[in-house]
This record gives sequence, C-alpha cells and structure tokens, in this order.
Amino acid sequence: ALVCLFQTVDGNWVNILRIFLSKKNMGKAEVDSPKKQWTPIKPDGMKGAAIYLDPPAKCIAIAEGVETAMAVRYVTKLPTWATGDTNGMKNLEIPEQVKHILIWADNDKNNAGIEAAEFLHKRMMCEKKIIPTILLPERDDDRHSRDWLDVLNEEGEEAFRNAVRHPDEIPPI
Repeated sequence: ALVCLFQTVDGNWVNILRIFLSKKNMGKAEVDSPKKQWTPIKPDGMKGAAIYLDPPAKCIAIAEGVETAMAVRYVTKLPTWATGDTNGMKNLEIPEQVKHILIWADNDKNNAGIEAAEFLHKRMMCEKKIIPTILLPERDDDRHSRDWLDVLNEEGEEAFRNAVRHPDEIPPI
C-alpha cells in the first residue's frame, strides 16, 4: 500500500490516505475501494491540508491526486503537493514563503478539475502575493478525463514536457 499523510500548513497531521496497490501491475489493486481515507479528527480538519511530497519552497507544483503529483514531481523535479480532491484544491492553504504555484489541473469531462484549479487561482490572486499558473493537459472530446499522469503514461516524459504550452511561465528553481 501507498500511505500518504495530509498535513496543514503549520505541520499538523490531519488525515491518512491509503492506496492499495496491485501485485500484478503498477496500478491500483483490483478491489472495490483501492483508496481509503480516514475520517478527519475534527470537523473541517482537512480544510487547507495537503499531502506534502516536499517541504514548501519559493515555487511549488500542486496537483489533485497523489499519483498525478508524483508524476509531476518525477518529470519536473519541482517541490510538489497533492490536494487529494477538488475540495482540497479549492481550500488549499499556502505558506508565506511560497511565491509561485503551478497548478497541474485535471482535465475532467465534467470540468471539476479545471473549475477547482480556477477557484484556487482566483483565491491566490485575491488573498496572497502568490503568482498562480494553471497547466491543463489536452483531452480528446471522447475521453472521460485526462490528467498529467495519463500524459506521462501514454506519451512519455518528453511529451509531458512538450505539453506545457508556455515553458517561460515556469520559473527556474
């Protein structure tokens, strides 16, 4: 299993996500619920929390799912966090030392991923002195959804890098 800790910006652990992995392939286990998350310790306990793959830095990458976040981190080498879902994306808290966030949005057929990314983008523009940038993978009309892990798995690292439309928007670390 892959075990991930959700923590708040002040470092408090508020929840655990467990993802059961397949013994047959590199995917999730073939069970009814391969992802399990505990109930938060207190109401609104998850508000603002994320899975920190890396400590805060001047520029961080944000993705919804931890699997997508790991793909972004693998290819870009940027410090990366996962929000867990669209609610986590909308409510993410960012520490003062972060000046630029790259939001690696999911391109869902129902637009939930891009709506959450746009909500976070607008919030950061209004509330903080943070420059947010949204990066969205292309999706064919007939696809259910597409995230950056799909880009990496289907097309490889070079296609992942080429999918970024404006590389000049990504600041040097």
